[in-house]
Amino acid sequence: MAKGYRILVRRLSTPLGEVDIVAVRGRRVVFAEVKARRTFPDCEAAITPTLSTRVRRAALLWLGRNPRYQAHEQGYDLVFIVPRRLPRHIPNGL
Repeated sequence: MAKGYRILVRRLSTPLGEVDIVAVRGRRVVFAEVKARRTFPDCEAAITPTLSTRVRRAALLWLGRNPRYQAHEQGYDLVFIVPRRLPRHIPNGL
């Protein structure tokens, strides 16, 4: 996740869920789910409502423990990785 983001946490694991990447750019904090599959449709198929709920719960717990970022705009992004293709970043895809 280049694009001017600064990664704060990789592989955040909480009792409520997991987040692959927590990053910040300006006043926006992003909780990103990364999916690596053979095709982009396979990546999309791996995103479920349960996954989205677990990411959001983990994000809220992290924000509670990191009050510095509570006033930031929040984004729940997706990053899809497919062999021999550039990664696809989908802002607010969750």
